[in-house]
Amino acid sequence: SILDNKLVFSNEKRYRIVRHVLFWTCYWIYYGLLHAANSFGGPEIMYFRNLPYTLTESLLLILPQLLLAYPILYFILPRFFLKRKYLQGFLLTAALWYCVGCITLFLTEHINQPILQFLLPERFIPNTQRPENVTFFMGLMAAMKGGMLGVTSTVGMKLMKHWYLKDHYNLQLQKENAQSQLQLLTAQ
Repeated sequence: SILDNKLVFSNEKRYRIVRHVLFWTCYWIYYGLLHAANSFGGPEIMYFRNLPYTLTESLLLILPQLLLAYPILYFILPRFFLKRKYLQGFLLTAALWYCVGCITLFLTEHINQPILQFLLPERFIPNTQRPENVTFFMGLMAAMKGGMLGVTSTVGMKLMKHWYLKDHYNLQLQKENAQSQLQLLTAQ
């Protein structure tokens, strides 16, 4: 059968969980290495100089992206975009994106640093702070930049799976219809 790859196409809970954990783990590693290569901070954490810090911070930065990805995947996409209610879907996505961007900015400025100090040994905590001239808009755009890649990747995969399964279902119906017609002709 075409659908033998259960990890990709199964709707069984265990496969879905493994699929999601695998995606977010790969995304975290990618995002963490990208963040480590050129982070939004001082030279002490740039260019892979402090990988434990940037990977841990990247994990904290991905958590709000889950708040963006899953409502889009399981609410906005099926109820608006797949039903061709594009304006409502776009407006809800934009509002959600703004809210999650604000949450990410708040976490980055007020919550993540104490968590990082708790989780990591002191030698990994950089001595410099983030630049103080960062505006709200710059912070919001930086927060949304990461969210855009995660969400577009998950939505793209979800749509590919949706269309593939729909196409597979249509082929099955055509096959069953042809078999029914053949049986009817044989019976006549």
